[in-house]
Amino acid sequence: MKTPNFTSKNMSLKYGAFLFILACLVSQTGKAQSSNLEKYIQQGLQQNLRLQKNNLAAEKQSFKVKEAKANRLPVVTFDPSYILAAGGRRLQFPIGDLFNPAYQALNELTQTSSFPTDLANVDEQLTPNNFQDTRVYASMPIYNPAIYYNLKAQEQLISVEQAKINAYEVELKKEIKVAYYNYFKTFEVLKVLDASEKLLKEVYRFNQKLVKYDKATIDVLAGVKFEMAQLNSNRANVINQQAIAKAYFNSLLNRNFEAAITKDEPMRQSKTTKKITQLRKQALNKRPELNQIQEAIKATKIVTEIKEKNLLPTVGVQASAGFQGNGYKFKDQSVATIALGAKWTIYDGKKRKYQIEQSKIETQELEQEYALVRQQIELQVVSAWHTLQAAEQKAVANQAAVESATTNFNLINKRYKNEKAILIELLDAQTKLANAQIQLSIAEYDVLIKEAELERAVVR
Repeated sequence: MKTPNFTSKNMSLKYGAFLFILACLVSQTGKAQSSNLEKYIQQGLQQNLRLQKNNLAAEKQSFKVKEAKANRLPVVTFDPSYILAAGGRRLQFPIGDLFNPAYQALNELTQTSSFPTDLANVDEQLTPNNFQDTRVYASMPIYNPAIYYNLKAQEQLISVEQAKINAYEVELKKEIKVAYYNYFKTFEVLKVLDASEKLLKEVYRFNQKLVKYDKATIDVLAGVKFEMAQLNSNRANVINQQAIAKAYFNSLLNRNFEAAITKDEPMRQSKTTKKITQLRKQALNKRPELNQIQEAIKATKIVTEIKEKNLLPTVGVQASAGFQGNGYKFKDQSVATIALGAKWTIYDGKKRKYQIEQSKIETQELEQEYALVRQQIELQVVSAWHTLQAAEQKAVANQAAVESATTNFNLINKRYKNEKAILIELLDAQTKLANAQIQLSIAEYDVLIKEAELERAVVR
């Protein structure tokens, strides 16, 4: 959303509707960042909703780093299970039918009873019933390069998120400044309209006298009424724009849209003295957007390494200890295992190779974006610098116009007091002087705005 941008066209009226009251225009618009504006900027950096969202993203990424670190540590799980079963397949084996006759014969031959002759046939349910397996498992990777490179990638992404935060902070500062200046510019426009209304009323009364004494026709009154209607229409538009500008400024600070905005006593800043080549170089060294892309490039290179390391085997170990058997007797049910495992994907249809190539292309895309952003930043600095120069020159020209209009008004005012000039000439001179003052006031606000835009481009 853009804040309103008022120019002299928004307030220009025809002859009867021009601006008056020099006292309204004595105070000159400042150029120095005020203490209140600085407080507003700090408030915006603390409360802006989008900035808070970016901070949460960075905090979330920090937990992803901790998660990646945890992948290097053992995983311990308690995994008890208990089974009750009925029906299903059974294991049947005629042990009694096979061995009892043979053992009986052996007993008769040896004249003993050493061999059992009452063995029962086996008839067991295959699915174990009343069976428990209560164990603690511990597993840990021994060799897995992907874990190490994933940790590096997650750590790198923290830098990406921080660079994103820095970039938005710079943009937010500029937006707050521009919104602040545009809001108070509307007050200058309203001063113009109030002064113009007073002038129009005076002109209307003067023309009434002319019509009364047959020195002018009644159509001159209709012309003044038309100008008054135009003025009221312009005032309604300006008040609407002022409300929008106020709401937008407060939204940047995450405040109530109707919260009051305090204006400081204006001060002038020093004129830009650095050459455009210096500013371009400074911007390329300081712009956080470039740092954000550089960190993203590093991250994609690490991702490529992860995919390359996936071609290597992984080795891990798992151990368990606990109890296993029918029912929870625990006696003679202890069990322990340790296993060493390895995994190596020998062939996957070149899928991993294609993933590596995609990752390399992503890095190349970011490198191209980096070059493009550098070019755009330099162009932005050039544009902002020349725009500021033009705004400063316009302010100087308007200052000269005020001096000329002041001289002209003083001369006509002196002649009017000596009855050598008519009231219309005096009112015309007053109108020109007031108009010149407003042109200067708005031009100086424009200088402030262009300075903020240049600061944003250069990050000073």
